[in-house]
Amino acid sequence: MSLAVRAVSVQRGYDPRDFALVVFGGAGPVHGGMIARELHIPRLVIPRVPGHFSALGMLLADLRHDYVRTYYKPLLEADFGEIERIFGSMIDEGRTLLASEGVAAAAMSFNRFLDVRYVGQEFSIPTPIQALDREHIRATFDDIHDRRYGHAAANEPVEVVNLRLTALGRRERLSFPSLPSPTAAGEGKGKGAPRRQPQPIAHHEIVFDDPERPVTCPIYDRDLLALGQEVAGPAVIWVPRRPDAHGGHR
Repeated sequence: MSLAVRAVSVQRGYDPRDFALVVFGGAGPVHGGMIARELHIPRLVIPRVPGHFSALGMLLADLRHDYVRTYYKPLLEADFGEIERIFGSMIDEGRTLLASEGVAAAAMSFNRFLDVRYVGQEFSIPTPIQALDREHIRATFDDIHDRRYGHAAANEPVEVVNLRLTALGRRERLSFPSLPSPTAAGEGKGKGAPRRQPQPIAHHEIVFDDPERPVTCPIYDRDLLALGQEVAGPAVIWVPRRPDAHGGHR
């Protein structure tokens, strides 16, 4: 799991120590501490219901459709008029599909890319384009190649392999409740007032390493923790199941 995190950070030129690690999924928070420690990541972010995090993201994500057309030519020989016509056709197709999904015209956007590679390479790189300008496209590709692989060959010829279009339909952003402030949670008020420590709702024996020697740990209700409060571990941060407005539980 640590190697997977390294693959999207160190191997792409990013230092994990400069980032926070967001851990989600049913067991993400269980492993997150060990992964962060191994990669020297200073902070973990755990969503309130990590097991539902991916599903929530899917429901809130923008609608997206990707289109690709083969266009195989050296960049210097590319016909920008023809490329514009192909992009126009893909944009029309994307706009029609998004409209059928209920997306308003004002919420649509279209991002264009050229799959570019050095002549002789096997893999191409999707290169975003704002305008069809050979020098700008070439400079953008060289910059992306340098950041991804650590080198660029500015004097080598390049070729276009595909035209890509991403059609996006923006969804309305929801507002989530903020964490309660320490004063709202009943802590000391006023500048310099002492901070009241969070109180555990129970204690329980937890097995860490040796099944014969469990550790008695405090249990904290996550909903009762205020912004900025700190808990000394080892401890359990628990989200209890509570009845909802329909008589069920969450």
